[in-house]
Amino acid sequence: MINAEDAVKVASHWDGESVRRKPNRIRWWHSPMIWQHFNRLACGQEIDGSGNGVLALLKSRIGKRVLRDGISVGCGVAHAEMEMLRLNMVEFFHLFELSAERVKEGRLRAENLGLNNRLRFSLEDAFTSVADESMDLVCWFDALHHMMDVDQAVAWSWRVLRPGGVLLLEDFVGPSRFQ
Repeated sequence: MINAEDAVKVASHWDGESVRRKPNRIRWWHSPMIWQHFNRLACGQEIDGSGNGVLALLKSRIGKRVLRDGISVGCGVAHAEMEMLRLNMVEFFHLFELSAERVKEGRLRAENLGLNNRLRFSLEDAFTSVADESMDLVCWFDALHHMMDVDQAVAWSWRVLRPGGVLLLEDFVGPSRFQ
């Protein structure tokens, strides 16, 4: 789904973002008030923390059920995915990321959390690596809008879900993909 030249460009961009020193300034996603508002929209509760509303929504939908296999495309360092593992919402995650720096950081974090045996990072194209109807959960955390063909990525997501599986999307919505 992504050609080799584009994959190299994507990896280079996110590798650079991972190691580049950032200016010390506040961004909207650092505001607890904004996350409380976002989480209220996601799950109906003004809870703290980045993306915790989406995780609360998922938990309310699956109840005590533990999802066997999850996949996340463009996972970065896999913060949300590791939280789902930690909360025993998912048994195992297949994580796909093109940035070697982010994978390195994610693997270190997983090891520190004792989760490295419950996930696998891959520096490859998920779209050619995963069989149809093989996952209980497909996650897109702020990555879907980066896909060259969003419709094709969503269609793939539905194909790899087992019957009764869950498609979880948390993503940017706006007038342009790179706004």
